[in-house]
Amino acid sequence: MPVYRVYQVKLTQEQSESIGDQNNVPQWYKDYIDTTIYPNAEKVNKAFYLYSHVGNVTAKSLDEVYHIGNDPCVNENIEYVTNPSGRNMHNLTVGDVVIDPEGNKYFVNFTGFGEL
Repeated sequence: MPVYRVYQVKLTQEQSESIGDQNNVPQWYKDYIDTTIYPNAEKVNKAFYLYSHVGNVTAKSLDEVYHIGNDPCVNENIEYVTNPSGRNMHNLTVGDVVIDPEGNKYFVNFTGFGEL
């Protein structure tokens, strides 16, 4: 069965602490917010430098990746990958990126997946 790679933004403790004053928000944080509130291909591609490979999901399709990534009872299909933040993959949500076995990139959108 195919393996899909999952990428999510996982802020490190240092990044979280550096956000600071709301009047002086770093650009990387603005990019992060853009990917989670109103994501589109352009915003997600721009902010991809913030993403970490957090898991591999064994599934038949993108839709199945989404369902497995949101069902804690199906964890045997998820291989968690160590990342800089030290935190595991969370449920798939808007703005997350999935790369299929052929290397095509998709982001979770409000109504399914968008292609990157």
